[in-house]
Amino acid sequence: DGDGKEENPVGRDEVRTDIEIAYLYEFPVDEAETITVAGKDYKVNKNDVLGKKKNKEFVLPRQVCTYLVCEMMNLPLFTIGQKVGGRDYSTVIYSRDKVSELIKTDKQLALEINDMKNLLLKK
Repeated sequence: DGDGKEENPVGRDEVRTDIEIAYLYEFPVDEAETITVAGKDYKVNKNDVLGKKKNKEFVLPRQVCTYLVCEMMNLPLFTIGQKVGGRDYSTVIYSRDKVSELIKTDKQLALEINDMKNLLLKK
């Protein structure tokens, strides 16, 4: 119409579809699947993974879950903390780093985490 503004030829539905496709490509898994897989692997339920209990049998699965969400989803630390039981971002960093260090020396844990990643990516 001569005012120098270009019309947007892409409709709202098409943009939404592109965003959804980008999301699915960038995040092939979601945190709910990750929590379920980590819980099953360690034989603890979702509530225990997300809960506040500091029992040894819940801490490692919770940390592994947090690590997997960090590794497999491109989300801010604050958001990851909210998705894994309302944890603070510093707890997310601690869990991620702790598991990263454990993987370097614990080959069994490294294999378990690799198996979980493969299982999540196949869904």
